[in-house]
Amino acid sequence: MLQAAPLPVYFEFEPLPGTAQEAFWWACTNPVLTERPGFPALIGAPGVGKTHCGGAANMMNGIEYPSVYQVLAPSYRNHMLMATLPKYKEFLWSLHQQSLKEFKKPFISLTADGKIYHETKQQIELTNGSVFYFRSTDDPDKLYGGTMGGIHADEAGLMPEQVVAILPARLRAPGTPQQFIVTFTPKGSGKHWTNRWYGRQVKQAKEALARGEPGLGIDRDYPVFGLNMKDNPNNSARMIARLEEESKTNPFARQELYWDWMDVGGLIYAAFQESTHVRPKPLDLIFTRYAAGIDFGMSSPTVIEVAAEDTNGRRWFTGEFSRTFCSGEQLLKACFDTMDQYPGIRFYCDPHDPAKIDWLRRNMVPAVKADPSLNSRVTLTWDYLTIKPDGLPGLFYTPDCVNLIAEAESWSWKATAGPGGQVTYDDVEPHAHHSDAAGYAMVALGRTFEPMRVVWGREKVTA
Repeated sequence: MLQAAPLPVYFEFEPLPGTAQEAFWWACTNPVLTERPGFPALIGAPGVGKTHCGGAANMMNGIEYPSVYQVLAPSYRNHMLMATLPKYKEFLWSLHQQSLKEFKKPFISLTADGKIYHETKQQIELTNGSVFYFRSTDDPDKLYGGTMGGIHADEAGLMPEQVVAILPARLRAPGTPQQFIVTFTPKGSGKHWTNRWYGRQVKQAKEALARGEPGLGIDRDYPVFGLNMKDNPNNSARMIARLEEESKTNPFARQELYWDWMDVGGLIYAAFQESTHVRPKPLDLIFTRYAAGIDFGMSSPTVIEVAAEDTNGRRWFTGEFSRTFCSGEQLLKACFDTMDQYPGIRFYCDPHDPAKIDWLRRNMVPAVKADPSLNSRVTLTWDYLTIKPDGLPGLFYTPDCVNLIAEAESWSWKATAGPGGQVTYDDVEPHAHHSDAAGYAMVALGRTFEPMRVVWGREKVTA
């Protein structure tokens, strides 16, 4: 049994014994290792302690080896604020006050042209001289420069490959671990950069788990330490059982539960590229019309997606609500919040549940049946995803449409199907609830003229 490194009395973290988490902790923090792995990865389903363990290892290195350390997360998907930063704040409570020099706020702000600022302005300074800088990865070009002793990239699967191309060369502080620690659940298809780095080791880790051994994928510089959701005793058996049942037919549930990259029959929205199609809404952009799509769910999420058209004729997916086991009160509140933000908006709903549509209308929500044609939803989205003559696509997604973006990256054809004359439910993998809701709204807006050349504030966008 691997033994975790002894912990200073002023820092509390206990890895899960007998699991890959303990081995990961040992490989990242044990000072007896003459050469630690350069790019260790803790990979697994949600709720297995990846962020907690990776952050603890990064902070332990900062305690033992004074230097500059970076903590990265995709803040525009809210992960930095909701997961990474709170975990590091938990670590602060286990540090003696004399070990903590300063803790700076606030978290994040927008620039004048609507882009999310790359620095969170959040940092931890320890009395030994170590500094932990928290940075988003929204604008990779802002990550150049610096000399660091360690990096923790949390939810790295949501980061562009440019981030991991830029930062390893900055791990050059002498006498430090010089580790690029990554923690994530795989996203997207088998073409994703994380699969190229860690795909073979993930397979090895799963084979080890199947043998009842800690999930380890061997590679000297790129080892994988893999965890199942069942490894965390805090995860409820009921929740795991529900995901296992849903994973039989839902490729997204399989990805979440079994932490693998999806490669079925090819991506439906193959033209979608996060670097091209995802951007914050500029502050001076005006929407001329909009529509909301609703896809009802029970064990699957109930979803609201808002599609809008700007004065240049371009479409935006600009708002999202998603909740599993959504109550009527929660759905009504989400509808009223959407109506407050978009006056006069109408909701185009899943036509297979007319009782819920009638219920919404009785509660003063302008709800109607959506066009049921899957072919219309998919082909219209294809049209707008394409690059127009001015070099920009006809459709953008704002960063808060987290689940819709994930589906655009992963929604696939069935292995025996592919693009044809008509898109039917027999062709595609099921359960793309967010894409269904977004498609209802897109079809409601209809087909319009080609987008015009656009100028947003100080940022002139041309071909």
